Amino acid sequence: MVARPTPESESEPISWATLRRRLHATASDARAAATAGQTLSEGDLAVVALGRCLRVYAPHHGAVHRDGSVLDTETVMMELFDTLDGDVSVTDIYLTLLATDDPTAADVRRLCRGTVVDPSELEACELVDLSDETVLADWDTPARRDYVTSLPAADRTPLDTVHFARVRHDDPDHQTPAATGDVLDVAAELVAVTGDEGYERPFRR
Repeated sequence: MVARPTPESESEPISWATLRRRLHATASDARAAATAGQTLSEGDLAVVALGRCLRVYAPHHGAVHRDGSVLDTETVMMELFDTLDGDVSVTDIYLTLLATDDPTAADVRRLCRGTVVDPSELEACELVDLSDETVLADWDTPARRDYVTSLPAADRTPLDTVHFARVRHDDPDHQTPAATGDVLDVAAELVAVTGDEGYERPFRR
């Protein structure tokens, strides 16, 4: 690896939630590419994944924010190592799948491999249907709609909250859920991946 300083004035701001998802997808792709047709040690794979992830992080150095504050490099690196160790969420896996062309059951298993997330967790949240070679659900998929509307507000993840707000947006008696930083980050990521601004519309005043 070769590194050189980048002026922070040239860094592109990004939320940690968004960057973490990109790092997870990058690490998964790097591991898959590195093992295609060859056998590498876990240590070699970790170095390959780390190198690719540092390339993703570099343009945002000094401009990664979370909860209204900018994360220093040491914190980002600690979080990066946690991500490489598999500390990701169901939301991270889902958004990575959403950015994948025609995701399959194999893609679900690949992205979950080596993480704390099991494919059955995505099924339980009605985000995927592995019985049909993976049908990726969205906010308007009937099973997903039923799932998010049946959850108590306190039990909804930021992704659940965005989907719930989208389902209820046209209901005149509906009150929009609180737009926390994590919720707005997920909504923005959904817009970036799908091009559908409807995910952010319920939270606009």
